[in-house]
Amino acid sequence: MHVRVMMDTKNTRSAVERDVRFRLEHMEPVHPVVERIDPEKVTVATLTDVLEEAIQHYSSLNPPLRRLPDFLLADWQGESRPEVEEVARKYGVTIFSANRKGELTPSALCIYATPMYYLWHPGGMERVVFPLRAMGINVFQIDAAVAAELPKRPPIPDIVEKRFTDVCAIYSSLHDDKSRDLFLRAVKSLQRGDGLYLYMSDYGQYYHPIVKIQAGDVVYAAGAYDGRTAIAMSRHVDSKAEIYTFEIESDNFTNVQKNLTPYPNMHVEHSGLWSFRKNFYIQNQGAGARINPAAAGGAEECAVVDLDSYIAESREICSLIQLDIEGAEQECLKGAMNVIRHYRPKLLISVYHRAPNLDLLDIPLMLLQENLGYT
Repeated sequence: MHVRVMMDTKNTRSAVERDVRFRLEHMEPVHPVVERIDPEKVTVATLTDVLEEAIQHYSSLNPPLRRLPDFLLADWQGESRPEVEEVARKYGVTIFSANRKGELTPSALCIYATPMYYLWHPGGMERVVFPLRAMGINVFQIDAAVAAELPKRPPIPDIVEKRFTDVCAIYSSLHDDKSRDLFLRAVKSLQRGDGLYLYMSDYGQYYHPIVKIQAGDVVYAAGAYDGRTAIAMSRHVDSKAEIYTFEIESDNFTNVQKNLTPYPNMHVEHSGLWSFRKNFYIQNQGAGARINPAAAGGAEECAVVDLDSYIAESREICSLIQLDIEGAEQECLKGAMNVIRHYRPKLLISVYHRAPNLDLLDIPLMLLQENLGYT
């Protein structure tokens, strides 16, 4: 019996390895780069500074493809609005607004003009991409100008061979095939340095159908910045959750403290989360901060605390941990392992900060080694 179990385990491992290799070798980018108008339907995402070139491109094609766009869409934060309005006036094109939904047809040509950073931004996805998708407008195609300008990370060609055992271990532990496919696509994007292997999510950031905030949760969220993420999570459950946020940088802390004042269910701490208590210096970078080795160049001395100690002292429970802390996620998790072992909280962890993005492998492995049932 012991021999049979060993053989079955070996066969299972071999099947996983074959599956991983096959899927990675045959994986293609999921976002078509359009050089011309799709004859069926298309919404093209392009960069604001090439919007006019995109319009000229589509209006210069041979019939029957030659046409002006039916609508232009400004980016969700409105930063491209002035440029879009100027181009719309010049070419006599309509700017899309909610009251014109009835004019959208499956064959409409819409150009979504956005600064580069906002193309994949969760806010843009939720306020522009998801509503368009719900109206039957295709948002999966990217203008060739965008594909040429999208920031590409240096590829890691040997990531699969060097970390193949780890890739297979994570792959086999995941809950469903959609999760396994997304994980391999993330690995492929690291291998090639090309984000076009990743598909657009069907849900907003931090709102996975299974792993998301729910009424009654006690949440610990690090990297508060201005509080917008915490406020959105609170509104998602009609303020029926206790949310503890942490912000390490003084100016950001002052701002988020003011922004969270109207929400009695939300609490903000002027500290960061780490693997143990300590003080160090940080360099403020607006939405993020970096550790500085000394008090130089305007660096600020800050305090950090481990989540195990904080929760033990507060005598609260923990049902969800959300971390977006510029590459310090692993250190924070090391200081939260007692909490994680005891409460098994839902985990919403950013895995894209630490170059060269190996948090994608290292953080899941850290949890797998604890054998806590996370999938």
